[in-house]
Amino acid sequence: MKKTCFVPVICLLFISLTFTVHSQNSNAELVHNIPISIDLGRVGGYLEHLPPGYDNDTTRKYPLLVYLHGRRQRGNGSSDLYKISNQARTSPTRHAEVQGSLCFTVNGAEECFILLSPQLSSGNWTAFSQEPFWNYILNDSNYRIDTNRVYLTGYSLGGNGAWEAAYDRNTPNKFAAIAPVAAWGNLSKACTIADKKIPVWAFHGTNDEGIRYSSGLNMFNAVGACPRDASVELKFTPLEGAGHNIVTPVYQIDNSNYSPNLYEWLLSKSKAGVIADTIPNAPDQLSSISEGASTIQLEWRDNAVNEIGFTIERSLVAGSGYDSIASVAANVTSFTDLGLSASTTYFYRVRAYNTIGNSAYSNELMVSTTAPVVGAPITWTNINGAVQVGDDLVKTARYGWGNSGAESVDSIPSNTDGWVEMVLMDSMKTDLAFGLSVDNINDSLETINYGFQLSRGNGNLWKRENTTRTYLGKFNEGDTLRIERVANTIKYKVNGNVIADTHSASTSGLVADASLLRTGATVFQARIYAGNSGGSSLRISTLKNYFETGHKEEKALLKMYPNPLRLQNELIVFLDEIDFTNKVELVAYDNLGRLVYQKGLDQTVSEIDMSHLGGAVYFIKILSNGSRIASGRLLKIDE
Repeated sequence: MKKTCFVPVICLLFISLTFTVHSQNSNAELVHNIPISIDLGRVGGYLEHLPPGYDNDTTRKYPLLVYLHGRRQRGNGSSDLYKISNQARTSPTRHAEVQGSLCFTVNGAEECFILLSPQLSSGNWTAFSQEPFWNYILNDSNYRIDTNRVYLTGYSLGGNGAWEAAYDRNTPNKFAAIAPVAAWGNLSKACTIADKKIPVWAFHGTNDEGIRYSSGLNMFNAVGACPRDASVELKFTPLEGAGHNIVTPVYQIDNSNYSPNLYEWLLSKSKAGVIADTIPNAPDQLSSISEGASTIQLEWRDNAVNEIGFTIERSLVAGSGYDSIASVAANVTSFTDLGLSASTTYFYRVRAYNTIGNSAYSNELMVSTTAPVVGAPITWTNINGAVQVGDDLVKTARYGWGNSGAESVDSIPSNTDGWVEMVLMDSMKTDLAFGLSVDNINDSLETINYGFQLSRGNGNLWKRENTTRTYLGKFNEGDTLRIERVANTIKYKVNGNVIADTHSASTSGLVADASLLRTGATVFQARIYAGNSGGSSLRISTLKNYFETGHKEEKALLKMYPNPLRLQNELIVFLDEIDFTNKVELVAYDNLGRLVYQKGLDQTVSEIDMSHLGGAVYFIKILSNGSRIASGRLLKIDE
């Protein structure tokens, strides 16, 4: 499926400073709702609003609210998406656009919605027309959604869509609660909602002449008349004297009309059937599974049944000075702490939390990282279809095996112990094979003599020896993969643990060898060590520097449009949360790793002429005083 983000650039500075409720005339005027164009049948696209800090904690999951628009907001799913937010009436989408977030405090804890607002091309919001959209967004790889807290609301045509999605094509049940507004439904299917134990809060104006008040009331009453669990809340709110347009009072974000308001009521519901009314039990048995020079893997026992998640805290001293370093979802009982200093003692504790509050802490754990490992960064040569950027090897060629690879200048001499290794710093860039070879014959993974093969799609890890592939299990972001020769045996290690070895003796000289599958696939921070080389820089220093750089990148937002770029067009670059008093530059590298373009930037939105570079794929970085402050991007320029 083709998915395209339309970057909001026109008048962005002025909008962010002086935004008021007014009609928008294009997607470019959107600030806090990102237009996503994607072919999902009757849904041609949707507006995406993510909670503040969504990209900072990649383990946290969020409640999802989906808003279905009315008849007048139908469109093509691409250039028409602004219509969903183009309402003087205050829909959830409009509130997110104006406020910049959709966050509410429930029982003392702040919760922020992922808000997605799909656009219907034609017809009604039938369950059939919604099904491809739901299948896509509930895929774990697309959004970090707490699937126990998925909520659906809609107005008018969209309100009917909320009923439709709840009673049709909803097995197993997706919804923690629904809120149809000024809507009708199919009375004959009402008992399906009761059977699935879906809480409902419905609204209707008593003087509605568009969709008669009796239509909404009869549908609600039909659900209530079914055999059902009386503990599942059903609410119907008539708006006395109101007509069809009741969006503003229903979706008000304060408590002037309803307390709790609709959003707070939704957040009190959970599909798991456990509505938090007590603080969760504390976890215990916190321990370390493994320690490396830069990583510590923790695990604990979950003693709660009503937690939303767990918070992990770390300190350098016992009993005090703790900082929260991450949170994980409910039922997750392990965490890997990355980017640590070698030969250092750390203290950890964990606690559960829900909307009521935090549990007591687990036991305090004292654990130390191992001594640093010596090794030199790999200098890649015979590079094909890729570019070396610092210590990383990044694929620029099109998708496919055999068209992108490289070998190391450095080697492990014959009859000498040594190893190569890499760190999985981004699980979405792991379609590759990496290891040791007697010689780099070509860019095929089948000519790597001893190596690992990885697939980002399913997280599978294989041992590869020439044309033989053996399944080893799953890999995780943060894993260190090493292929090591000890005497004449090749050992395959993950995070320092031997998980396999070779059955054939190896005595020849060896070089690092890489083959990459998907454009953007990256061999991160590859290192090589030979017993007689004396080693080089400390591995931990480069790993720590990468994660420190990554922390800085979270503070800088980079968007480029269009991509691919045609030679006759200018590249629009949007940078946010950057201190332009420092020296800020855009730099571009070609597929041979050569610096081919460098330009100073001094404003949030820049238009850049890159036509002199010619048609090719380039690697773009943003530097501040020489340090990278935004994640690198591949830019394709078409002739």
